[in-house]
Amino acid sequence: LGMKITHRSLACLAASFSVACSPIALSPAIRTVPLETAQTVRAEHVAVRASGGGHDEVFGPQVATAAGGVSVGLTDEAELQLDGSFAYVADLDATRPLSPYAAAGRVGIKHRPLEWLALTGGLGAGSGPWGAFMGADLGIIFAYENPYVVPFFAARMQLSLPVDGQIERRSTMQPDGTTTTTLLAPTTTFWFQPSTGVRIPICTDRTCDGVRVSLTAAFAWTVAVAVGQEHNGDALGGEAGLQIEL
Repeated sequence: LGMKITHRSLACLAASFSVACSPIALSPAIRTVPLETAQTVRAEHVAVRASGGGHDEVFGPQVATAAGGVSVGLTDEAELQLDGSFAYVADLDATRPLSPYAAAGRVGIKHRPLEWLALTGGLGAGSGPWGAFMGADLGIIFAYENPYVVPFFAARMQLSLPVDGQIERRSTMQPDGTTTTTLLAPTTTFWFQPSTGVRIPICTDRTCDGVRVSLTAAFAWTVAVAVGQEHNGDALGGEAGLQIEL
């Protein structure tokens, strides 16, 4: 049998890493779908949150995600964010000899210059199927804050850099009897994500003795652009979660 070696890293995306038309190896994002409106945590208060969701190029959850975090109010218009995220990639678990898990941590700031507008940014790092990575994110959030149902729209950009990324070897038998070996390695990846959703206040500080409790759900379109590659991709996903501010 003959063997041909090719080097490629395709970004044919079905959520973070799964396969739709070609195998890929992207550097993961440091955030999934952040569930936040323009509202910030009150000064000297602390909020905890947890969420989960699914993502794919269609509506089946080929990538399952979970996230959690803590925010501390620095002022009434600014908060410090500590986030963690986790992803399980079904395609890697089923068909490829890689760990199907990815996890990341992040430290960020959220600032609200106007009641209906907030800006976010942060730095993070993590580990995934192809090794360690680090990244940064920037975001803008528009929201109509009110005591009943808060609609919001957000746009975010993330940059993820592989750190000593591991190489994956994939062998494919061709019709002529030869074997093609593909070497996949993660590349620097830009992630773009518009999202929209609603936050439903369950408890406000007036009705629950200073405690705020909210349910939030969002739907996102995520686009990945791998630097130096010809192919990129996009995925649809949704997440929902709970936040309690004490």
